[in-house]
Amino acid sequence: MNPPSPFSAFLNTNYIPSDREMGAIKSLVEDREAIASALANQIQEARQALATLEERYATHSNFIGGRTMLLSPIRRCPLDVLTLIFLICRDAMQQPQYPGNYNHRGTSNSHVWVVLSHVCSGWRRLALRTPSLWSQIHVELPTLDDPRENNAVAYAYWCMRMSALHSSVSTWISRASSSPITLRL
Repeated sequence: MNPPSPFSAFLNTNYIPSDREMGAIKSLVEDREAIASALANQIQEARQALATLEERYATHSNFIGGRTMLLSPIRRCPLDVLTLIFLICRDAMQQPQYPGNYNHRGTSNSHVWVVLSHVCSGWRRLALRTPSLWSQIHVELPTLDDPRENNAVAYAYWCMRMSALHSSVSTWISRASSSPITLRL
């Protein structure tokens, strides 16, 4: 909303102000520039105050979130019970109703113990120290389109997938340690 001025009617016209009117217009503009400058300063101060408040809010929110996590009941769960939960999850995921989706590496995304090992560093340590979690390996070998076709790109991609699969299976076997291994293709 534009503030009223005696020259508002002449805006967007070809009106040519007189010398006296030009002085009055300059005076009006200078007054409004001073007001606009003061408002710009107030806006900047308000932005700085808001940034300070947002920073303080984030600090308190992080504090609350971190301390609230310490109260989580799962933190008090004994490691042997947590290991049993991991094994039950593994066994539940082996049932036929969980066929799993296979990713580009050829290992099943339904390996819940992989997901569990990514929850926190403590769970990861526990999962990695539990060889029986890693003793059941499910692999879907990547297929290669008709090998009689001379498609170097498809073959290179297949080789890359096989190499990644080899790496994944080797890792799982090493994690399984001396546990008997079940390999399902």
